[in-house]
Amino acid sequence: MRIFVLVLLRRLSFRPLSESVAKAHRKTKRPTSLDQIWDVLSDRSRSYVLDGLLECLADEGNWRKERERHAVADCVGEFARAAVSRSEDWDRLLELLSRLIERTFSSKREAVFLVLDKVHFHIPYIPPEHYAKGLEDDSPTVRIAALKTSVSLIRMEHNSLDEDVQIVNRLLPLMFSILKTFHATSSHSRLLSSLLSLCSLFSVPAPPALRLALPLQALQQYTALLLDILALHSPSNPPKDPNPLLAMMTDLDEIRQMALELLVGMAEVANERGTLVEEDNLPGKEWLRTVIGRVFRVASEIPNIDFQEWDLAEEGEEAEHIGFVAETALDRLAVSFGKVAAEVSFPFVGEMLTTHEEKEGEHPIWKKRLAALGAIGAMADGCGGEMSKNLDKIMGLVLPMLDDENVRVRHGAIYALAELCSDLPGKVQQSFAEPVLNALVAVYKTSSHRIKRYSLSALVNFIESATPEILGPFLGGLLQHLVNAFNTGDEYLQEAALNVISSMAEVAGPAFRDFYPALAPLLFAVVEDKHQNLHMKAKALQTATCIAACCDISTAHQSSVEQMGHSLLDLLQNLHHTEEETETLRIVLTSFGQLAQALGAHNFKPYLPQLLPILLENAAVRPDVSLTAKDEADETEEEEGWIYLDVQGQQVGVQTTHLEAKSHALDTLKTIGAVVGNGMQPWLDQLVDICVPLLKFYFDEGIRLASIQMIPILVAGYKDENSEVDNFQVNYINRLFKGLADLIQIENDPAILVELLQAWLASFLAFPHAISTSQVELMSKALKVQLKEVIIRADLERVELQAEGCPKSAEDGQPSEFMVAYELNRCLRELLRYQPDGFKLDEFLTNLTLATREEPYLRLFALRLMCDLIEFTGPACFSAISEYLPLLLAGIQDSEPFTRRVCSYGIGMMAAFGGDPFRPVAESTIPVLLQTVSLPPTSEFDVLARDNAVSALAKLIRQGIVDPSDNKTIAAWVLALPIEQDSDEMDAVWGLLLELIIREHPTVDPQASPTTGLHIVNSLYLAYHNPALPALYRDSIAQGLRTYITKFQDPTAAFQSLPDSVKFFISTVLSA
Repeated sequence: MRIFVLVLLRRLSFRPLSESVAKAHRKTKRPTSLDQIWDVLSDRSRSYVLDGLLECLADEGNWRKERERHAVADCVGEFARAAVSRSEDWDRLLELLSRLIERTFSSKREAVFLVLDKVHFHIPYIPPEHYAKGLEDDSPTVRIAALKTSVSLIRMEHNSLDEDVQIVNRLLPLMFSILKTFHATSSHSRLLSSLLSLCSLFSVPAPPALRLALPLQALQQYTALLLDILALHSPSNPPKDPNPLLAMMTDLDEIRQMALELLVGMAEVANERGTLVEEDNLPGKEWLRTVIGRVFRVASEIPNIDFQEWDLAEEGEEAEHIGFVAETALDRLAVSFGKVAAEVSFPFVGEMLTTHEEKEGEHPIWKKRLAALGAIGAMADGCGGEMSKNLDKIMGLVLPMLDDENVRVRHGAIYALAELCSDLPGKVQQSFAEPVLNALVAVYKTSSHRIKRYSLSALVNFIESATPEILGPFLGGLLQHLVNAFNTGDEYLQEAALNVISSMAEVAGPAFRDFYPALAPLLFAVVEDKHQNLHMKAKALQTATCIAACCDISTAHQSSVEQMGHSLLDLLQNLHHTEEETETLRIVLTSFGQLAQALGAHNFKPYLPQLLPILLENAAVRPDVSLTAKDEADETEEEEGWIYLDVQGQQVGVQTTHLEAKSHALDTLKTIGAVVGNGMQPWLDQLVDICVPLLKFYFDEGIRLASIQMIPILVAGYKDENSEVDNFQVNYINRLFKGLADLIQIENDPAILVELLQAWLASFLAFPHAISTSQVELMSKALKVQLKEVIIRADLERVELQAEGCPKSAEDGQPSEFMVAYELNRCLRELLRYQPDGFKLDEFLTNLTLATREEPYLRLFALRLMCDLIEFTGPACFSAISEYLPLLLAGIQDSEPFTRRVCSYGIGMMAAFGGDPFRPVAESTIPVLLQTVSLPPTSEFDVLARDNAVSALAKLIRQGIVDPSDNKTIAAWVLALPIEQDSDEMDAVWGLLLELIIREHPTVDPQASPTTGLHIVNSLYLAYHNPALPALYRDSIAQGLRTYITKFQDPTAAFQSLPDSVKFFISTVLSA
């Protein structure tokens, strides 16, 4: 009864108020943001409840039953957490906890930590020494409770890093001492509980103090203990008297898995800054070698499974066994330690794969080989650089394993190949295409059904990272192999074969078109087979529409493509009310998206009246929502498939039943909308009503992202044939702008924020003048708030690095922070371009000081802002930015190519738009720009930086800032051609060259300098064939070349030294 009353008290006290009561409550003298029943109780009632709880906690009579003990602690902890969250004191509780820690009864001492664990906030009046006392308590239950609470304490943020380090140094040895005690006494259930708590402590990101409390000496000590635990009843240390019942009761496998998890987590935390095993740290490398060596031994603990059972199993069914858990551990170690992990691991891999002699007391050879192959596959991602360097050796070890006598080793070799193909994209395909494809086709001929399926899946991995040129010679042979697999009639093999065919079409593109006539009868036979199930029909149509989308067959095979559309509609009608076919529905919807891409807007529009209502119905479905307590939520999640968010202390749950269909519908709407544009107009209002609320659907990131990405598609859909909108549509568009801007202001996930900013900008650029002044102001405010958050995060990271004694490097900063700063720049730029009157620019000028920051993304933000100010406000901004211009000039020679690119662009903007105030500044950069363009680029980013420097010089020449008679500078610019990648700068560069040719400028006279003449011809040839050149400039380039050729005294003789491809192009241009 007492437990029931305590649970009821908690739920009633913190139940949200009804809206009417909450509204009235906000007018009282004690308003809170929580608005729960507890907040409207009188002070007397609240005191009565709290006093009763303390009396129950102090009562000696209710501690005999464990459930009752925990129920009291849960309830007290809940009310303590409520007090902390409301900034209210509960001094009597703190006094009572301080007294209970000294009590004789262990149950009382345990209660202290049970309560503290529920609060989840640091209570400064409970000193760390109390936690230490609990960790050293005589009672195992008290130690376990203290351990769990100590984990929460260490992971909290406190006043200073020094204080945190002191706490960790005091408690961490005691926490591992508990493991040692329980391990020594074979207290397996307590050992498991303690391991689980410590695993949560070492989850990444870890508190900075935890990293500092793990010097190599301590790490070695804790590692030795965990390696000892890993040796529990492993095959190399079997129990003397095996007892299956005892093994079932103690669950030693789970203990060993948790020890392995803790070992890897500890290693990740200790090396989070990448300094634990630096080149000169030999003890650190030796420690890592010990850890990885043991993990390899554990990875070899592969269960013996009957062949028939193994052959029929799905991939991943063995993943819970410790041998396969060790593969994941190697993956994580590879990601954390990179190059050093590869150097340490390769000797183990080589030995395990080349050994041919069984050794007593060790694992069988086939298990060692399988473990080594699993390690190659698992570590390919984290050690990609080292594996690429040693790819010849690795492939020399893996490929022979495809012929191993043990079927599971052959399976492991396929896994290793598949992972290498995916994690080293292009490397395997470029150097080993023929042996890999031949081996995968050959291994398919085995009697193992599982090998057949997996070899087909591995083909997908190979193909997805291949190029059309690499894949082309193998298309015919592969397709015949896949048709043979399809004709077996085995549904698993048929589906796998269809997946490979789709991948081939995606990569090969138009080169695959010729194979469609042979495939079409095969695919449509499946669709028209009355006895075939819906899933296989959907897969066949997915493959057909994939070929149609990738290979442009809609003209040559129009009737076949139309048949795809009708078949898909029939299939969708059959599936629409079938809840059991979620995956099949996804395939059908994906196929519709591919069909839209194949047909284009005009030809796909006839399908919309039948398709859109079904998609809208699925997208609009409302999932079941529940408000419940956490303990009840856990049970529901297991039994019924619920997902939960913690909202103000309450668990808000959503049942997942309809979420997948909702997500698939939104993805399909997004794909179709991008194709048909304003063809969606009859359904746009419904789509707005669906998508705007889903912008805040925090339960499913996929649904939320799809809704965000739908917004610009919806905005563009309002355009009529004249790209205009009426006033009614403008209201809808501004509703979309507001929905995005409101979220941008409060979003705290950088990755989602980037999506929101991109969606807002794409929507804005569709109708830059339709946005209302209030929405411009709202977005301006949102951008200001998020820029401030970026700066705060950078400041916190800098303080943390300084406290740890780590230098700040140019590479520091999360990639997401770079993207956020870049997208903020883009939004500010377009507002400055299109809405200069409504945009409050003055509020951002103070951020130009960020150009002095160490963080590259903040510095780039300020430099880009300067460039945009010069471009869109011209001379008017000179006084506002003049003090920062030296930073822009210095950036032309910065070591970072991103900075050089931006600053060179800024010089070009000074020349083009800066006018007289900026003229002297721009002129002073000429020598530096000449030096910059004379240096050959060493990377793709260098190319872009150099392109912008060449373009900046072009603008300086065109505006007369370079003296027109300065032939030396102009000639140096000509010899710096061509530019290669930046399409935005093509106009300025090639436009100037053609102008010099037309004006017969002496610097381009081929008779005065034949070498320069040939350089210009070759540059124009490269420009014409450059994919980055906008198509509209190609005719001008060709005409300029025709004109320039006439300047040569004897073109035929002059062009003898040019490559044949250039000479052929010249003849083509002249004959046009």
